Amino acid sequence: MVFRGNSTDTFEMSDTEVYQLVKDGSLKSFPHGMWDGVSGIQTAKKILKYVFENILEWSIEDIKRKSDRKIFEEYKLNGMLSSVFDGSMYIAIGETYPELKEWADFLYETNEHADFDHKRYTDDELINILLEKVKELNRIPKVGEMSKPSAITYNKRFGSWGKALMKAELIEDIYKDIDFKKITRDEVMWKLKNLFSDKERVLDKDELEDVYPEGVIKEYFGNYNKVEKLITGEYTKDDLIKILKNKKEKLGRIPTNKDMKFPRAITFIDNFGSWQKAIDGMEE
Repeated sequence: MVFRGNSTDTFEMSDTEVYQLVKDGSLKSFPHGMWDGVSGIQTAKKILKYVFENILEWSIEDIKRKSDRKIFEEYKLNGMLSSVFDGSMYIAIGETYPELKEWADFLYETNEHADFDHKRYTDDELINILLEKVKELNRIPKVGEMSKPSAITYNKRFGSWGKALMKAELIEDIYKDIDFKKITRDEVMWKLKNLFSDKERVLDKDELEDVYPEGVIKEYFGNYNKVEKLITGEYTKDDLIKILKNKKEKLGRIPTNKDMKFPRAITFIDNFGSWQKAIDGMEE
């Protein structure tokens, strides 16, 4: 799969490998949707840890003493900050390193956010301010066009800028009537993992939304383009052995790597070290 906006196929790459391409200039930008949803937050934290610990080789104390916005600019992480952490390096550090959260929250309050006391606004007040901005612009405002209160305040109150727009009924509420306590990430991953294995392919977007509503896909995957990669990462060795045995039964012979449509052969190779080792595991 080739992500939009890039001519390089990044599907089989790890998050840190993709980051290295962006840092080195081989990719002009991160793949579309990389920072979306819950998985995007985890990806952002993984890459930030990689920069601090593997590239800069900083300790926790180094992070506290040396962190500066220029670091994020130099290592091409400004877009990540804006997309995931409301543009704040302190939020990014606090979310990535729980042991630094108290320190980071204090500096965020005192140094970055003039209208941090978002509790002084009620939900209704925030929505009304947003709707007034819509009237002023005659369109939905962009994040950077909000001030006093800023878009950060909306993110903190409603969970994201998009959710604030939904609350104001400016865009369709894709999360309406979804009970995420019942439709958990584990349940979604388990169901789709087995469904994709049975069909030996990834469902297209319309088929997928027949199984789960758009809000569930957005919450747990970020966007449709990330479904295949995330589901593939959920398979255990035992899962893959069962899939190989089922394939062998269907074919009446030992499957070759070319027989595998989903999960693809590379998934077996990554988990077992080689295709032959995967077959050996099936035969045991």
